[in-house]
Amino acid sequence: MYTISGVITGATDLSGVTVNLSGSQNGSTTTNIVSVFMTGAGAMTPLIGDGQLGPLQPPFPAPVLGVNATVNGVGAPVLFAGQAPGLIAGAVQVNIQIPAGTASGDAKLIVYIGNYQTQISGTTAAVQ
Repeated sequence: MYTISGVITGATDLSGVTVNLSGSQNGSTTTNIVSVFMTGAGAMTPLIGDGQLGPLQPPFPAPVLGVNATVNGVGAPVLFAGQAPGLIAGAVQVNIQIPAGTASGDAKLIVYIGNYQTQISGTTAAVQ
């Protein structure tokens, strides 16, 4: 996942339904949907060739291993996980719904590709 600071830990660079960027000043409100952009999701189906741009219309290539997410340790619905439309092969977009009742403040966000956890050292999303 990409963070605002560009390092492995810290606030996540998110775009949401009502926000463009999640940070301490302008976070995501509970029950909002946020989009996380990442790489390293592994094999995709249907296949997309190296250097190709992702399709703009479905079907979008999706990770073979499947995608799950948690926010503060609570399962968060993944509404979409696949090749980011119009971006270079391997750029993956994951749309996650912030669970109702998530406390305000920095919430720990983890995306799982199969059984593999992203950002082991702690990525956060600001929730208001």
